[in-house]
Amino acid sequence: MTGNSVRERIHEIGLSLGLPGDWVDALPKIELLPGDYINTDYGTDCFLTWKRQEFLVRTGRIDEVDHALVAEALEDAAAADGPKWLHRAMKDIMFVLAWPKRSYALRVRIGLALDHLNACIEDSPSMALFAEATLDQAWKSVRYAVMELDESLPEPPEQRPWTSLGALLSATRGRIFEDTAIHQ
Repeated sequence: MTGNSVRERIHEIGLSLGLPGDWVDALPKIELLPGDYINTDYGTDCFLTWKRQEFLVRTGRIDEVDHALVAEALEDAAAADGPKWLHRAMKDIMFVLAWPKRSYALRVRIGLALDHLNACIEDSPSMALFAEATLDQAWKSVRYAVMELDESLPEPPEQRPWTSLGALLSATRGRIFEDTAIHQ
């Protein structure tokens, strides 16, 4: 799927969900949606405050829900389930590809990370935009982690070795195939 077709599909999905077109078109920037943003009050116990909101919804008393708290929870869920999960999977993949040593645990880790990344993009095509936008950031973090763990290894390149998300996925599949062939 090309960048333009991904963006067109995301635009179509966003509009069908009733999101403002200009907001959808601004992705992958994580911007505030139109509406009120007010400070939320958790009271004296955050856990009990959130459980109260859940109880109100589950008992059909949605008109009593604190709308600001619910909006905050949804905003957090969107950020955690989308971009953060995607970023973590990309970093896992990049780390295993950059790490010169091979072990059973790393072979499992790269396979799981590839599954997570594919599932994330399949479940939410808009995550492909976030992936492309955060490749450099993920690589910088991984590069530092590799250098931090073993100073005797040659330094990974300053620039990320993969030009796009597609190139990263292709390299990952190649590494899995190579590791499988070596250990058969």
